[in-house]
Parts: sequence; C-alpha cells; structure tokens
Amino acid sequence: MIKQEKGITIIALIVTIIVLLILSAITLGSIKDHNGIIVQTKERGSQAQMQSIIEKIEADLYEEKVKTGKTPNKSKLIEIITKNYGTVQGESFIINDSDYTVPLSEIAGWENKYVESGLMLHLDAINNTGEGDEKHSSTATTWKDLSGNGNDGILQNFDTNSWNANYLDFDGVNDWVKLYEMNYPNVTMEVVGELDTINPEMNFVANVEGGGYAIQSQSSKICLSTCINNAYSVLSHNENYKINKKYCLSGSYDGKIQKLYTNGNKQELLQEGEIKYPGSNTIMVLGGNPIRNECPGNYLDGKIYSVRIYDRALSEEEVMNNYEIDKARFGVE
Repeated sequence: MIKQEKGITIIALIVTIIVLLILSAITLGSIKDHNGIIVQTKERGSQAQMQSIIEKIEADLYEEKVKTGKTPNKSKLIEIITKNYGTVQGESFIINDSDYTVPLSEIAGWENKYVESGLMLHLDAINNTGEGDEKHSSTATTWKDLSGNGNDGILQNFDTNSWNANYLDFDGVNDWVKLYEMNYPNVTMEVVGELDTINPEMNFVANVEGGGYAIQSQSSKICLSTCINNAYSVLSHNENYKINKKYCLSGSYDGKIQKLYTNGNKQELLQEGEIKYPGSNTIMVLGGNPIRNECPGNYLDGKIYSVRIYDRALSEEEVMNNYEIDKARFGVE
C-alpha cells in the first residue's frame, strides 16, 4: 500500500509540474501579447499625434492661402512649422517634445518651386534641357534657359570635361559663358557656386561694360559689387567664405537698396550708394569678364550649379524660398 501511494505521489507530482509548465507558457504568452498590445497602442498614438500635427499645419497653410490668394511656398511652410510645431531638418521635421520625424512631403497645401514672377533667366546644371542629355554631353555648348525666355547661355572655351552631373566647371584661365543683353533698373541675381581657389577677383555673374553690378569673390570674401566708372566697390561680404564649399548667393537692387544673402543669411551692408544699372548694350556673363582687360585675372576657378536672374528685387521671403530649394537640391550645408 505504501509503494502504491508513493507511485501515485510521483505521478501527481509529474502531472502538477506539467500543469505548471502549461500555465507558465500561457502566462508568458499572455504577457507577450499584452506587450504587443501596448506597443501597438503606442504606435497608434504616435501616428494619431503626427496626423493631428499634419492636419494643423495644413490648416495653417490653407489660412495663409486664403489671406494672400497664393499657394504657400516652402519658405512659408518652414516658417509655420518652426513657429509652432517642430524643428526642420533637411526635408523633414521633428515634432516638438518628441522623437517623431515627419517628411515635408507628407504635408499638402504648399508648392516646392522657385519664384517665377519676374524670372528672366534660369540655368540649372541638374535639370537642363539644352544640347545633350540631362547630365550634359561632353560636346554641349549651350546652357539652356529654363525660364521660357530663350536666354540660353553660350559656352566659351570649355573642354570636354567641363560638364559634370550637377555643375559646370570653370578652369580659371579663359572659361566663361555669354548670356544676354540686360538693362534692368531693378534686378536680382542668384547663384549656387563654389571656388576651387581664391584669386584677387573672380566673377560668378557680372556685366561686361556700361556700369551695373556683379556677384563675385574678392580676396576670400563673397561680394555684391557696384561698377561705377569702371571702379568696383564692395557693398557687403561674407567673412567666413571657404574654398570647395557650396554657397547660395542672392544679390538684389530695387533702385534704392542693395541686398546680399549668403546661404540664407542677410549680410550687413558696408557701403551704400546708387547703382548705375547696365546700358542697353550690356551683355551679362558667367565666370569671367573678357572685355575688361584691366582685370585679366577675374576668370572663375570653380563651379556654378545654378543661376537665376530676375527683372525685379525679390523680397526676403522669396529669397528664402529659393534658398531652401537650392539647399536641398544641391546639398548646400
């Protein structure tokens, strides 16, 4: 009888252990499933928060459109986000007090394009539809104007290695691009470029004679310069300019005030004065000034990625809109 009880006890113990193991497995499974529910709940909560923020931004964009009658641009979108909702980083933004990142492309109600009003010339080394393919063939001699005004640039003295995937390379010796005749009393010139070396004077874009102004490099500074009686005078500059670094430059004149922006930063004006704008026979050029023999060393040794010329002075918001697009498009730091 004792042996039988011991046998029953051992069997009961084994059964108990099996039951406990089964119950443990059920409990672990329940905990795991519960954690899964928690994770899913958190994910749904974050998605709901992001969607709520997106809807608020879109409502603000719609309100801006109703107020101005125009679809808000990228600069306005960034302004709205920065003011109320988060920190913009590249093509996304991080929601305030969170780790949630939202692509700008998820937001509707804004347009990501350059200012078109008054645009007379637009050269772009990425999206060019002139001779050659979109990355430019080695034989391309025309830089196609994308503004629709037919103001194509004609390449002078470039070799077959000058075109790259997203820029035109200037050798600093005799390369330049002939543009068109320009005599706007009010004007904005915008350039995305960089220098490979620094010489006393190198032009990004300039007039070849007759007064006017240029965006250029002078002794390691980026300048907006006037040309009155063939004498250049620096109006403003960027003290921290470096070689082999991309810069978005915007210079404008509205008949009274000159402005220069470098990478979205408005530069302090060091000198003021009326600009003698170009005469009717003035030809604009990129990368040099072959007619001004008194400045033979002003050929650009560097790269130009994009150029825009307007027949009016852009507002600060318009400049910032174009800068934000250039910054993302050309990888400007």
